Amino acid sequence: ELGVTQANIGRILMVYGLCIIYLAPPINQWVDRAERKAPFVALSGILGSLSLLVFTFWGGVWAVLTAVVLIGLSNCLGAASTVMFALEQDSARSLGEDTAVSAYRSMERIGQVMGPVVFALLVGTGLELGTGLQTLGIVYALTTLLFVLGTLVWPRKASAKVVQEGVPAAKPVQRIRPMEPEDASDFVDGVRVCYGETY
Repeated sequence: ELGVTQANIGRILMVYGLCIIYLAPPINQWVDRAERKAPFVALSGILGSLSLLVFTFWGGVWAVLTAVVLIGLSNCLGAASTVMFALEQDSARSLGEDTAVSAYRSMERIGQVMGPVVFALLVGTGLELGTGLQTLGIVYALTTLLFVLGTLVWPRKASAKVVQEGVPAAKPVQRIRPMEPEDASDFVDGVRVCYGETY
């Protein structure tokens, strides 16, 4: 529809492969060194949603090229962080690493199949191509927002509440009388007893 030749379409799609080849290795190292993986998963979702919403504000070949670059960056971040983030969860530890990875890969493949199907259904209902991309971009952005709230905002508040309400106030430290090593009464079964506080 944009009047782009097949050769230029191939060049634009090749940019995605270049992102995977040249950007994925340093991004993987960056993610591996980070203690928390959730921010990278969130950033991947933000870039992915922007790649679909870019056509709302921009059009033409450069918009397509920008979307391809954003998708490449999103996949580089997502591929490096989502598996590690999933394995950090308590449910994954209880299932075992192999079972957790298998379940994650299955859900990933289901999502990869459902994406084109859902997009085709949206276009088949009479929506224009750009409107369908915008709809998917909005849904993608909302799910990313839910992820951010569920992993980066709510747990932090919950842990702060536990610290505030669940932990009793510290008692004042009492002085411990000096003890001489030769005082045999200060030893019980070879363990030294400190008076005033239990240690």
